[in-house]
Amino acid sequence: MIIAVAAVAILFNTFFAKKLPLIEGIILIIHVFGFFGILIPLWALSPRQPAQAVFTEFTNAYAWPSQGVACLVGIIGPMYALIGPGSAVHLAEEIKDASRVLPLGMMWTLILNGFTGFVMVITFAFCIGDLESAISPHYSYAYIDVFYTATNNKAGATVMSSLITLMCLCSIISNVATASRQMFAFARDRGMPCSDFLCR
Repeated sequence: MIIAVAAVAILFNTFFAKKLPLIEGIILIIHVFGFFGILIPLWALSPRQPAQAVFTEFTNAYAWPSQGVACLVGIIGPMYALIGPGSAVHLAEEIKDASRVLPLGMMWTLILNGFTGFVMVITFAFCIGDLESAISPHYSYAYIDVFYTATNNKAGATVMSSLITLMCLCSIISNVATASRQMFAFARDRGMPCSDFLCR
């Protein structure tokens, strides 16, 4: 699966790079509608934890040496969502009026994704249910269990899970676009092996 997704991202960025703005626009639409398509069913249908359990109970399920270490290890995954705005810097050469547009785009991306991510994390914390079950989920991933518990419907949980998978695929296409622009610029400045080939 990983090799297939990487191959799709590389082939897209190799042969359809001119379509990247169109794809990014489609990704934005999917991102916005997907956010509400997941959030609304969770708010409306999912059983909820009490607020006290969400905000005051901390569990170190994997026996890390301290709660602080457990927190830092647990925050690695969510932090990935906030490093995306920096990727835009590598595309600055292709942006019109980059000195104005790029910082604005980076800040608004960080603000909007930070806010929506925070809303989703709090929602998920209220909907996750029994923590012991979440640690060893029935459907391999805790979020799929939460979706199924909320909808009590395999089709609904599949659609919600597919949105997450589609967004991950789209982000990989964007990541490869960013990495390829970095590699191109480095090769153009003769900093890579086979620079003549890579800069073309």
